[in-house]
Amino acid sequence: MRILQFITETISPNYRDFLSRRDALVAVIGIVVGLVAAFAAILFRMGIGFVQLFWVGTASETFVEMARALPRWQVVLAPTLGGLIVGLLLQFAMPSRRPEGVADVIEARALRSSRITARQGITSAIVSVIS
Repeated sequence: MRILQFITETISPNYRDFLSRRDALVAVIGIVVGLVAAFAAILFRMGIGFVQLFWVGTASETFVEMARALPRWQVVLAPTLGGLIVGLLLQFAMPSRRPEGVADVIEARALRSSRITARQGITSAIVSVIS
């Protein structure tokens, strides 16, 4: 009986107050943004694994052992080709000639300019995965 009284007198008004303000909306938006960010981080790591797969034949985190077993020419050629691809992407696909980073996103938001397009963001992610 005391538990029910506690709930009706303490929790219920706080819950109604929580829902009447925008707190619930902010909480839901926070959960959605967190899930999207987590999914993006997983995709980013999978992209790195995909690049490693072509280089050393494994997407595993323990690719150093695999790289030691590769011929020396392959160990030298893979990063060289990766650098060439990154350089070409920066030259022809990125207007600023460098990947956009967190500071650029903050600056664009603070200055209320939308200088960072979805294309720039995706190309920056691809450049980061390759490098």
